[in-house]
Amino acid sequence: MQHLQTTIYVLRNSRMKKLNVLVALLVVALMAAPALAGTVVLPGLVNTGGTGVVGTPDSAYDILDGAPGGVTEAYEVAKPGVWVAAPAGSNWIGPDLLMEDDNPATGPQGALDNDPVGDYTYTLTFDVAAAYVPYLQITGKWATDNGATMKLNGTTLEWATPYEGFRKLSAFTIASGFQNGENTLTFVVNNATGSGNPSGLLVCDLAAKVPEPASVAVWSVLCAIAGIAVWRRRK
Repeated sequence: MQHLQTTIYVLRNSRMKKLNVLVALLVVALMAAPALAGTVVLPGLVNTGGTGVVGTPDSAYDILDGAPGGVTEAYEVAKPGVWVAAPAGSNWIGPDLLMEDDNPATGPQGALDNDPVGDYTYTLTFDVAAAYVPYLQITGKWATDNGATMKLNGTTLEWATPYEGFRKLSAFTIASGFQNGENTLTFVVNNATGSGNPSGLLVCDLAAKVPEPASVAVWSVLCAIAGIAVWRRRK
């Protein structure tokens, strides 16, 4: 009788070890599955200044009413030397056609414009299909003059740029907060005091990704198996 009990204990212990290994493998698989992502196109999700032509109004990025100086439209602008270069497919935008003063006597290398001090709020509207909402991830880079904050559908995100946010591109990732249909990204750019004080926004390298359909299916199956394994283990 004691020999039989010992045999049963060994078998159970062996099963538990195998189950522990299975659970560990499933956890690794679950962590890896969502990383298999494919790029998707979201209507309206575009970089700033897509034409690359200075002086062109940006039809995608709107400046909300109430901006300093009564500005109502964003234009593609020629960057001052201290601003980071815009990657291909993007351009800096701002509330002024010229980043240099409007005095012809100074020539094309004149002093920088002094845009009115205050917050300029830019909005970008894009559409998200219902099937993408749970899995969507948007990545991109941005630079601003001066510091700025970012919002998605009215909720402030963790991403922000510093006072001299114009000197380099900063990467960002948005992985939650999306809704079916229309979504709005908001960039609140502060223009601080000082001479030679233009304001600008650069958003580039925007990409939208969701898991491949096959990986979503596999991930769902793995979740189910993992749940069963944990249930049996507790039992």
